[in-house]
Amino acid sequence: MFTQIMAARRGYTANAVRFDGSADYLLRGAGLTGASDSKVGVLSFWFQFQGGDGSEMKILHGAATTIQIIKNPANKIRLILQNSGFAFGWDASTATAYTADGNWHHFLASWDVGSSAGYIYVDDSDDLSEATNTDQDVEWTQSDWGIGSTTGAGDKLNAEIADLYLNTATSLNLSTTSNRRKFIDGDGKPVDLGATGAEPTGSQPLIFLSGATATWHTNLGSGGGFTENGALTDAADSPSD
Repeated sequence: MFTQIMAARRGYTANAVRFDGSADYLLRGAGLTGASDSKVGVLSFWFQFQGGDGSEMKILHGAATTIQIIKNPANKIRLILQNSGFAFGWDASTATAYTADGNWHHFLASWDVGSSAGYIYVDDSDDLSEATNTDQDVEWTQSDWGIGSTTGAGDKLNAEIADLYLNTATSLNLSTTSNRRKFIDGDGKPVDLGATGAEPTGSQPLIFLSGATATWHTNLGSGGGFTENGALTDAADSPSD
């Protein structure tokens, strides 16, 4: 039965959307419903940059700027996770630079700053460059959130994105292959995270943006929907192709 379930999950086709780098971005307009500061988290998404090489682009941005997931000017994906006093819980990035190379990539990170555990895997390979890992409560209780830009509509994202998942209630040891298989299969393709994103851990994450382009911004996770600015469009292809 388990083999049949996993085969069905691997047969999943992820829908990807296009952020055009000029008009398209999402705003929550409030805090994430049910969010609380924590030391742990899991972040997963598929990406294909379409431009912006050498410039900073925001993937996820909190209004207080203590939380930022960015593609930095060195073309590395960086996680800035701080407490309310701007002390770092985790400052980490990919070791590899990623540009508009025409290829789909999978980003997967998990952290537990209370135990100094942190992982970044890209395309199922360890890609962590860690600057800071200290025991701090990361400030997930922000007044607003932006996806594809700052909350002030700056640093817009020029990329195609699929299955954006953020869980701030748990962490996973990503050096264990079976934990990575919750998000990426052995062939490097997406797996079905469930109708509400609960499949990987058994609980609904705060953010799970997935499904049809027209409703992608509504958030299948528990944190509440986003307002679409501009108009997301279908990506040219899917990471499942």
